[in-house]
Amino acid sequence: MQHAEGMPGSEENHTVFEAELLGLSLAVKLVKSENHVRTVTIGADSQAVILATRHDRGTPGQYLVDGLYEQIAATQHRHPAIGIELRWTP
Repeated sequence: MQHAEGMPGSEENHTVFEAELLGLSLAVKLVKSENHVRTVTIGADSQAVILATRHDRGTPGQYLVDGLYEQIAATQHRHPAIGIELRWTP
């Protein structure tokens, strides 16, 4: 996909790291809309992203990590017994 230089969505404005975090958030959001969910394992091929989810602060793109945690909390509110695991998948 080609983007005009400097346009939103271009490589100059976003990183693969950010895209991976957004992908995890979207996956959790999809799980929230399901019925009768008990456990979910979501894989990501970025070790840096998985490690970023384990730290409290100071991560580049921290607002995206925070957004992921908000999606997880909303999903756990809808499905109180759900188990959500984030796993590195090479």
